[in-house]
Amino acid sequence: MVPFRDGAIALAVVFLISRIWRFYQHRRRTGYIPGMRFIFSPMNIFGAALPTCSINPGLSWQWRWRKSIYREAGSETISALGYLFGMPALVTRSPEVFRQAVAMKGQFDKPPDGSEFVRQWGPNLFSETGNDWKKHRRIAAPAFGTKTYSLVFTETSRVYDEMLHAEGWTDQDIVDVPVTHNLTTKVGLIAISRCGFGSEIPWTYENFGSSKPSSVIPSENSMTLAEALMIVSVNSILRLVIPRWAYYLPIRFLKRLDYAHHYVSKFMNQLIMSRRSELANGMTSEYTDGHTDVFRLILEASENEGKYALSDEELRGNTFLMLFAGHETTASTMDATLAMLALHPDIQQDVYEQVSEVTERQQLTFDSLQDLWKVQACFLEASRMFPAAFMMVREALDDTVLTHVGPQNLPAETVVVEKGTLVVVDAIGLHYNPRIFPEPEAYKPERWYGIHDNDMTMFSTGSRACIGRRFALTEGTTFLARLLKDWKVEPMLLPNESSEQWRERVVHGVVRISFGIGDVPIRLRRRVPL
Repeated sequence: MVPFRDGAIALAVVFLISRIWRFYQHRRRTGYIPGMRFIFSPMNIFGAALPTCSINPGLSWQWRWRKSIYREAGSETISALGYLFGMPALVTRSPEVFRQAVAMKGQFDKPPDGSEFVRQWGPNLFSETGNDWKKHRRIAAPAFGTKTYSLVFTETSRVYDEMLHAEGWTDQDIVDVPVTHNLTTKVGLIAISRCGFGSEIPWTYENFGSSKPSSVIPSENSMTLAEALMIVSVNSILRLVIPRWAYYLPIRFLKRLDYAHHYVSKFMNQLIMSRRSELANGMTSEYTDGHTDVFRLILEASENEGKYALSDEELRGNTFLMLFAGHETTASTMDATLAMLALHPDIQQDVYEQVSEVTERQQLTFDSLQDLWKVQACFLEASRMFPAAFMMVREALDDTVLTHVGPQNLPAETVVVEKGTLVVVDAIGLHYNPRIFPEPEAYKPERWYGIHDNDMTMFSTGSRACIGRRFALTEGTTFLARLLKDWKVEPMLLPNESSEQWRERVVHGVVRISFGIGDVPIRLRRRVPL
C-alpha cells in the first residue's frame, strides 16, 4: 500500500505543479489583467453547468455580478481564468472591444466548439464560420425580406384574435395571466410555424400543451412540440455532458430528455422530407395559399446552389435554429416588455396614446408599424435589459491589439491578444454599461427613438448581426400594439403586495439556452369596459 500511496502523492504534486504553471501561462496570455478567478473558467463546460457561486461562474454570473464585477476590476475589460480547468478568456463590456472583436474581418472568428449547444442538431447559420457561414448566409438571406415581414404582421395579428376567442377574453373586463411565457411562447411558436414553415397551427391545437413539463415518463404521442422544445432548449448543455449510455438508466429526467430530443429530431426530419417532396412536385404547402414561407425560400435557394446546396443535416440544424430563435427569444423579450410596462404606467399610457392615434386614422397594417416607433422602442429597451444572446465568443486568429477604455474612463488603453485567445463579449454587461446607457437599471424606451438598425447591439453587429432581427421586431411590435390597444397591463399582485415588492419578486434574469426574465404574472384590464 505504501508504494501506491507514494505514487498517488507524486501524481497529486505533479498535477498541482502543472496547474500552477498553467495558471501563470494563462495570466500572461491575458496580459495580467485583473478579473474573475474560479475552479473552472466560464469557458469550461463544467464551469457553465454547475451552479453560480463564489468558486464557480455557472450561467448566471453576468446577471448576478453585473453591477460590481467591472467596477471592482476598474476596467471594462477583465480576464476570466480557471485555477484547474478551462480556457482563459478576456471578458468585456466595452462597446469598442465588442465592435473590434465582432467586426474585424480576418482577425477574430467564432471558436470551432463555441456553438456546440446549437450545432448538436446540425451545422447552421449561427454555428458556422468562414466560407461555410458565407454559404449559409447567402442561401438564407433572401428569405428575410419585406414579403416575409408582411406575412409575420398578418399572422401575428391573426394569432392575437384567435387568442382572445380561444382563451375566452372577449367577454371579460379583467383577465389574470399567471405566467405570460405560456402565452408568448405559444404566440411565437404559432407565428414561426406559419411564417417560417408554412404549417397551420391554430391556437386551440391540442398538441401544443403547456410550457411547463410534466414529470411523467412519456409514452407514444404524449409529449407536445412546445414541451419538447422547452426541454431540449433548457438542457442543451447537459445533453453535451451526459454520456449516451446514461439514457438507458431508469432515471425519469433522462428518459424525458432523450424522448424530447427524438421527438424534435423526428419532427424536423419529417418537415424536411415533406417540403422536399412538395418542391420536387411543384406543390405549395397546405397552409401557405400563395404565401412563400421562410423554409420554402431557403430550400429553393439551396437547391439552386447545385453541389453547394445545404445537406439534410444542415437543413436540420437551421430548422432547429429557426424553431428556437423564432419563438423562444422573442417570447422572452415580450415577457420582459410586459413586465416593464406593468411597472411603468406612465410609459404605458404614452405608448397607448400613440397606438390609439395611429389606429384612429386607419386600420393597423404592416405599413403603419413604422408609425409605432414607441412600441418598438419599448420592445428594444426590454431586450437591452434582458438580451437573449447574453454572450458572444470570438477567438483571435492572429496576434492582434484591442483598444478599450482604461480604468475610471481614462484615455484608451490597448490589450495585446495572442493568437488563440478567447474574447468574450458580455452582452448583459455591455447593455448595463453606465458609460453607454446612463441609469442602466432604469427602463427608458426613449433610448431607442430614431435608432439605426446597426446600433441595435442586442442583435450583434456587422455582417453576423441576427438575420431574424426584423422578423422579431415585426412580431413583437404587432402583438404589443394589438394588446395595448385593448388592455391596460398591470402587475398581478399577491395579497398585500406592492408594485415594488412585485418587482423584487419577478424582475430577475434567468438563463436557459438564452437569457430572459423569470415568470411574469400580469393582470389585463380592458380599456373600454363591456
